[in-house]
Amino acid sequence: MQLFFFFIYIFEAIIAYLYFSDNYKEKLKKQYSLVIVLVLYILAFIVNLVGNNNSLANEIAMLVVNFVFSKCCFRITTKSSIFHSTFLLAIILSTELITEYSLSYLFHIPVDAYRNSFTALVIVVAISKTMYFLVCKLISHFFSYKKISEADFRRTSILFVYPLMIIAVLTTLLYASVKYNFSKGLNVACVIMSLLSIVFCCFIFIYNRIVQKQENELLNLQAINQKNELDKSFYILLEQKNIEQRVFTHDIKHHLFAIDSMDNISDVKQYIKTIQPELEKYQFIGNTNNKIFDLILNKYYLIAKSDNIIYVNGRPQTAGISYYVSDYWSEVKGLIKFLSNPKYSS
Repeated sequence: MQLFFFFIYIFEAIIAYLYFSDNYKEKLKKQYSLVIVLVLYILAFIVNLVGNNNSLANEIAMLVVNFVFSKCCFRITTKSSIFHSTFLLAIILSTELITEYSLSYLFHIPVDAYRNSFTALVIVVAISKTMYFLVCKLISHFFSYKKISEADFRRTSILFVYPLMIIAVLTTLLYASVKYNFSKGLNVACVIMSLLSIVFCCFIFIYNRIVQKQENELLNLQAINQKNELDKSFYILLEQKNIEQRVFTHDIKHHLFAIDSMDNISDVKQYIKTIQPELEKYQFIGNTNNKIFDLILNKYYLIAKSDNIIYVNGRPQTAGISYYVSDYWSEVKGLIKFLSNPKYSS
């Protein structure tokens, strides 16, 4: 019996850790926080043993344990720590009362009738703790101070079906154990199933959190790589333009010397008309003050130019430009979507 309650205290410790870590940033590494909360809840279990399951002593111990744990391991104010510790205690007590009175009403049995059967006790406690876990996760899910992406929010929302299913299955199992005389083997199977149910209930949420964290880290790395590639491409473009600028500077000197040597204004005008196409090749589209837009504009300018598409006052003068416009705008739309995601914004 005491081993079972020890297991329940460990389960409550994990719930407390998940609740505070869902809402506040940790001061310590996760492993240290887990060790502290486990030690504190084991101390609360010892208080329960010494006090012969005294309700008042248990409630005070639980309140103190959650307060000390939250203050030691999380960046939380004293006022918030007191509030959330009291709130968790209120959830524990309310879910226990709701479970007991609901089952009593459904099965038409006294409220404390399950205490006469160890199997029924395990099932009722498992239902109560699953409900406690469910309420804590729902509150953290909808009212957490931490912000999560919409995709992570939707994925986590689906997981709440599992604890509801566990409560339904365990309630059915309790009804069967009350109505029928189970053999010793069936009773043992019911106990094991109840304990495994709450373990897996906790596990899927922890696993989901780990997967979400890994995916977010991967997305951040992809964003960093994409920005690095962008910077690299832009630097290559700048280097290309620097080389062209040096060539341009060299050529313009020769052109100026040639113009300076001419005496006839008509010769000067004719010479300028001659060198104008040569000077236009140094034109660079893209003064948007945005590296990505400049790269895209320059890319399509060079493609169009290679296909003999002429620009007049910044407008393409050819009938076949629709293909480039479509391709260009597909890239621009992708860029806008990229920049609108806060994970990828610089």
